[in-house]
Amino acid sequence: MLQLKVEINIRSGYLVDRKKLRQALMNELQQWIEEGSYLVSILIAGNRLMKQLEKKYFQKDKTTDVLSFPLLESKNPKVAFPFLPDQPQNLGEIIISYPQAQLQAAQKHVLIDEEICHLAQHGLRHLLGINHN
Repeated sequence: MLQLKVEINIRSGYLVDRKKLRQALMNELQQWIEEGSYLVSILIAGNRLMKQLEKKYFQKDKTTDVLSFPLLESKNPKVAFPFLPDQPQNLGEIIISYPQAQLQAAQKHVLIDEEICHLAQHGLRHLLGINHN
């Protein structure tokens, strides 16, 4: 059985469909892991914080749409992470820029919640060790 707990923190009063976001992450996780209990933290923030984090951790003086900070390392996402029966395994944190998501949603002609879900799924793949290569 697969379980996912999603902690969502939203700065600056941005409006986000939390239920849709949780479901999008669960749908993505089910593609890679078959069982276990997991935790993912999501922060919806502004460009100022994203730029600070991008500079601090990646030495780039720019903003970005999504950042992922994994707490576990996995070279093969089809192999499940260690299962701890008494508590969910914390996969890490995903930080999404609401202004960047808003801009990209407008460019793609999609709803902001769709873009936020897309970015969250992208971030989750990074937490699972799936990279762009």
